[in-house]
Amino acid sequence: GVGGPVLVGLGLVATAIGGLAILFSPVTLMIGLVAAVLETPESTFGERVAASPGNPPGSGVSYRTMLLSLAEHDIYHSGQVSLLKRLASAALEQ
Repeated sequence: GVGGPVLVGLGLVATAIGGLAILFSPVTLMIGLVAAVLETPESTFGERVAASPGNPPGSGVSYRTMLLSLAEHDIYHSGQVSLLKRLASAALEQ
């Protein structure tokens, strides 16, 4: 089976596939996501997904909304990392 992704540190993500623990870098994951998006028919992005596990398909937001939310989430955390780097750099200069 496939296990859920787990952040393991140093920007690496681990998941279990067929009993094997596999490490992925965020860049590798993003390349895979972009490739999957490019291969997806445009009509799919308007379809709705299940609101949560166990709910029927169509009860939640669209795939388009999910992808936009994912992009916003990544941008938000990139900003946090940038701010932390600046704060750490300023602290080291003192």
